[in-house]
Amino acid sequence: MFYTEHPAELPTIAEYATAAVSLPLYLIGMCVTQMLYGPLYALRSGTQQAVETEAVRELSSEHGVPVVPVDTHPSQVVPELSVGWHAVGWLGLLLGVAVAPFQIGVFSVWVVACTGLLILFKRRRVTYETPLALLFGWGGLVAIVPLGLVPLAFGVVAFIAHGLVIRVTAERREAAMAQRLLDHVPTFTDQDVCLTVGEAHLEGLVTEFDARGVETVLHTDLSDQATASD
Repeated sequence: MFYTEHPAELPTIAEYATAAVSLPLYLIGMCVTQMLYGPLYALRSGTQQAVETEAVRELSSEHGVPVVPVDTHPSQVVPELSVGWHAVGWLGLLLGVAVAPFQIGVFSVWVVACTGLLILFKRRRVTYETPLALLFGWGGLVAIVPLGLVPLAFGVVAFIAHGLVIRVTAERREAAMAQRLLDHVPTFTDQDVCLTVGEAHLEGLVTEFDARGVETVLHTDLSDQATASD
């Protein structure tokens, strides 16, 4: 059985909207991040998925082993952040609008539209996803340049805000991943299971599994010796 760092439930439009209302700077940053990294993933694996996620999908298809997603999308956690985070998100947006309202408006609509298309391409696994990702991802970012320095600076700040939110929400996401996996695995067996995640989650997940009395073995590279957590 394969378990992956992929949302157990994909966010709905309503959940994205709730995240935008709670912390608008996060949502803009999420769009910029998708436009930046989506094409990079597509060039490496043929789709806008992390390489490890796509590798597990291919192995699953080849060997007929089920894949169970256990992650929580950060957008679904954003509304649970503190009031301070929400205030900072709105302050960043209002400052940008105060300095260059038209440019920030065009910038925001543009990155949301481009990201909506990128997500559609990824979910539908459309033909020619890589060139389309390059066009609306990196091409979309280049198209922003004529708007001027203020929207570009706003995009950088939003990108950083998104990264900080990912870091702040990592612990609760890791706890949820560990619990979902254990809830799915039959408690009356001692079977081995494989959870594939990005390197940033490894230490946190080892801690979560250790706290639940579950032995973990890390495989950070296929050429490395496995290392037990205890």
